[in-house]
Amino acid sequence: MQTARDSYLRLGVRQHNLLRLEQLRRVCSLRSLLRRAVLRCLRRDAGLRQRQQTWAARLYAKLPRSQSPIRHNTRCRMSGRTRQTFRRTQLARMHYRQHFAEGRLYGYRLGRS
Repeated sequence: MQTARDSYLRLGVRQHNLLRLEQLRRVCSLRSLLRRAVLRCLRRDAGLRQRQQTWAARLYAKLPRSQSPIRHNTRCRMSGRTRQTFRRTQLARMHYRQHFAEGRLYGYRLGRS
């Protein structure tokens, strides 16, 4: 029986690179969000000098605004496909149906009653 890790290793170079790039984007976005939150607090802190607040405001303005994790697409673990991917299983629609038909997914059912 194959595991998800085995299928991940069988991915082509392109799909593997896409998944790796997606992981790096998520890490960068989290770093950016943390920096943004810290600088926002420093910028509004009344206990700091005006010079320090200005410094924090300048750094805050330089941070990228498009780094939110909402903008990133979830990708299929099997094919790297971005569309019609289920978040819970991280599989595209086609692979979801294939795994379901082979009995690899437990606790799920198709849309039919």
